[in-house]
Amino acid sequence: MLLKLAWRNLWRSRKRTLITVSSVFFAVLLAVMAESVNRGSHESMIRNSVSYFTGYLQLQDSAYFEEPSLDYCFSWNEAEAERFSLPGVQSLIPRLQGFVLAAGGDRTRAALVLGIEPEKEQQLNGLQDQLLAGDFEPGGVVLGDRLAERLQLGIGDSLVLLGQGYQGQQAAGIYRISGLVKPTSPELRKQIAYLTLADAQSLFGAYDMVSSVLVMPNQPNATDKLQQQMSDLLPADGFVVVRNWRELLPELLAAIEFDNASNRIILFILYLVIGFGIFGTVLTMTLERRKEFGVLISVGMRRRRLGWMALYESLLMGCIGILAGMAASVPLVAWFYYHPIPMGEELQAISEEFGVEPLIFFSADPSIFSSQALVVLGMCLLVALYPGYYISKLDVLKASRS
Repeated sequence: MLLKLAWRNLWRSRKRTLITVSSVFFAVLLAVMAESVNRGSHESMIRNSVSYFTGYLQLQDSAYFEEPSLDYCFSWNEAEAERFSLPGVQSLIPRLQGFVLAAGGDRTRAALVLGIEPEKEQQLNGLQDQLLAGDFEPGGVVLGDRLAERLQLGIGDSLVLLGQGYQGQQAAGIYRISGLVKPTSPELRKQIAYLTLADAQSLFGAYDMVSSVLVMPNQPNATDKLQQQMSDLLPADGFVVVRNWRELLPELLAAIEFDNASNRIILFILYLVIGFGIFGTVLTMTLERRKEFGVLISVGMRRRRLGWMALYESLLMGCIGILAGMAASVPLVAWFYYHPIPMGEELQAISEEFGVEPLIFFSADPSIFSSQALVVLGMCLLVALYPGYYISKLDVLKASRS
């Protein structure tokens, strides 16, 4: 009966109810959008980093992480690729990486040589779409655009690579520049030189060997489970291990944790503003009904039952506002998830310098909606306690005469 009375009371004063519901509605909408933008930016940072540098998982020699040397390469062939092609693995991307001195004409620069399989890299990070000119060819090298500028070289020119190969061998070769590329990472633009995997293995004398194999899962959320499955397939000697992106990118993880801490402060301030906004509407509603409460108590209604009725009213308004906020936020987040917001020209130039996409990304993680709805529901529950407290302290005679 109390719940039925509470529902009817809501619509006796539609304006008052709609004001309270609106405050809860905008509370949920703002909280969801703020958290979605925060997580979306983190997901974008992780996606960019794993696509270019580490993968969500990476097979490598156990000593390679501490000392990324060509001496810690390991064998990789079709049989190994077949063995690690587990259900849930989207792709396995082998790489051979080494540092050399790149020379062209009378200029030299330090360069990072990356031996790749272009088709697999295209699936990983769209590398071929970032070509400014030319293409990947056997026997050719594709240079980062800024490295080519520093060496004053272009397509068709010859590039000499000189360094140390596998187990102290001399690495030396001359290659025709077959293409220029503009990766999103500014550091790669200044130092990258792409060779086909076979050419890099020949240059460094590391035949049928790789320095790492990037693993991209179908579902990034299943990374930990996939890591355990791949670890079980590795030899017991422990020379080759599988690491996840959190181990490989501790600086990125620390930056995300720091950003999360600052975002919690912002959300706390937002919750504080929202909470006082909801409390203000409930307080006004309660004071407006002072005479009504006094009359009801005077004719015999117990304070406890009246308090429960007021509590139900507040909770019902909160639930209506939360459901409406969820209903509005889901399509909004879905739209921005598939259509990120482009930045302005000035911000676009700055974002490119830092190697991030010039877009504001949103996350569609379902936990965003549930967590924010529960937080706002908790605030509504706390605020809903006030009418009961007010009724318990109400002076019936004064209230009835007001």
